[in-house]
Amino acid sequence: HLQHATAAERTDLLTTPLALLSPLALKLVVDNVLGAEPLPGFLQAVLPTSVQVSPTSMLVFAACLLVAVSALTQLQVLSSTYVRTYTGEKLVLGFRSLLLWHGQQLSLAFHDRKGVTHSLYRVQYDSLALQNIAIDSLIPMFAALVTVAAMLVTMANINLQIALVALVVVPVLLVLIKHYRNPLREGWRNQKKLDSAAVSIINEVFSSLRVACRPSWALHCCKVHSVLRPASPPQSGQASFSISV
Repeated sequence: HLQHATAAERTDLLTTPLALLSPLALKLVVDNVLGAEPLPGFLQAVLPTSVQVSPTSMLVFAACLLVAVSALTQLQVLSSTYVRTYTGEKLVLGFRSLLLWHGQQLSLAFHDRKGVTHSLYRVQYDSLALQNIAIDSLIPMFAALVTVAAMLVTMANINLQIALVALVVVPVLLVLIKHYRNPLREGWRNQKKLDSAAVSIINEVFSSLRVACRPSWALHCCKVHSVLRPASPPQSGQASFSISV
């Protein structure tokens, strides 16, 4: 799957030039249509002289440039979504096969102690973590870091003070990440344990429908309600982190 992951990474890296080209159309309107600033060097070499000296032609060119960049951005998003989804599904399928094989090698005593639903939950739901981390987190994070670095270099070339002001927020973000990391990690671990227990009890309930009487059915329902009431859901911690940022 390395080739597919590399293709997904390269597709996400296309966001960097597109993000840098996005404000170019507005710059042309402000500097060259409303103002009298000279065109950037690469545009002077490409555009005809008749377009460069006419404000109306420059306005039409800026509008076409904005539409073209927007269309390319949407095409990049579509391509990235397709490649990442395909690669992620292939990874999850292979990982689930390995987990299924490993589960078959475990002893019957383990399945009797933990329950069959424990292994089923690991194969069906925990295997998605590989896609979430490798494809949906690491690759976009690397592309975002490249984009931020390119923007900082561009801002530093324009005005170094503005670039330094933009970097002031970095220590604050690091402090917030360090503060919320452990509570969120512990919260999601507890949430996973509750989800696994809830699936196990629900599977037990529906497996015993044919033989369960009403008292045992009520007992199972009490178990489900006790499991499905988490004390501190991690979503609240994520919301607090987003508000702090």
